[in-house]
Amino acid sequence: LPLGGIAGLFKIKGHMTWPPAAGTSAVMIAGGIGATPFRSMLRDAALKKRSLRTTLIHVARRDFLYREDFASLPAEYVCVSREGIAGAIAKTAGEEPSAQYYVAGSPGFVESTAEMLARSGIASVQTDAFKGLAE
Repeated sequence: LPLGGIAGLFKIKGHMTWPPAAGTSAVMIAGGIGATPFRSMLRDAALKKRSLRTTLIHVARRDFLYREDFASLPAEYVCVSREGIAGAIAKTAGEEPSAQYYVAGSPGFVESTAEMLARSGIASVQTDAFKGLAE
């Protein structure tokens, strides 16, 4: 940027509310770096000693960001490939049909995952698509 030039800034806003209603379990589905907001949410749950049944389904091609951190946080942690997401969603939707579902990742990931959840009968879904993120 040349001296005196103008830079444009934008704010990324999350669209998920935390924690879910009392007595509700939480299912988080992260595409790659979509695990980032869930790490913060789970750290908050641990810090505040919330008794909340939580499952995190982390979908990645090879490297699972924050894998070591998630092992020490209060959640069932499931690592799957893109090929395994449909099975993980079907299993979890069957076990946790009334949970609050959260989905974060690239826009394409969020859209396709929300569609899978809808086909599984899950209605309570909050999403956060990371706009500008390459698929």
